[in-house]
Amino acid sequence: QKEVLALVAQNAEGSARDALSLLDKVMTLGEGASLQDCRLLLGITDISLCQNLLGLIALGKAAEVPGFFNSLSEAGLDYSIFNRDFLEFLRKVLVYKITEGAIQFGLEIAQIEKLSEIASKFTTVDIIFITKLFLKSYKDLAGTPNPQVPLLVASIEASLRKAAGVKEVISQKSTVRQPEAEKLTSLKSEPPIVDSKITIEQP
Repeated sequence: QKEVLALVAQNAEGSARDALSLLDKVMTLGEGASLQDCRLLLGITDISLCQNLLGLIALGKAAEVPGFFNSLSEAGLDYSIFNRDFLEFLRKVLVYKITEGAIQFGLEIAQIEKLSEIASKFTTVDIIFITKLFLKSYKDLAGTPNPQVPLLVASIEASLRKAAGVKEVISQKSTVRQPEAEKLTSLKSEPPIVDSKITIEQP
């Protein structure tokens, strides 16, 4: 299947040896294996899930994060694997951002365009902050009775920070415009200056 080959190529990151190794594992499933079966066997998260979560964070949509993780639970996704793969996705976004696209990880054009789009929504400091949150959640997974909690908390915190940053930028723009508006208003309210000097013509 083309989707399976694309999955193998995506996770091999340009390494022929890794691609062959992953392909050998996939072939053990037989011809009737689904894309989801291949992901489960290889322990790979669908990259679109990583993109969706980071998209929610970029928009500051903290209220939609619980629903996202509930859908992962319903799909039977392993949170440890998802956390690991999300960290790897964040690494790619960070490297792409800091190198201004010089390193592209052997991705296809469509994947590079998506990576560029996501990277443009964050500053380098934003990405580092989010990465630290999910490094902590990965460590906390071992000691929690509910593996969803560490990732949920990290995602909500990242979303709230992003939302606060957007509000601050809007507030700063409003503050800059305010003095200009006040200046224009004061100019309109000031009475016109009339020259009171009287010129006397000489005979």
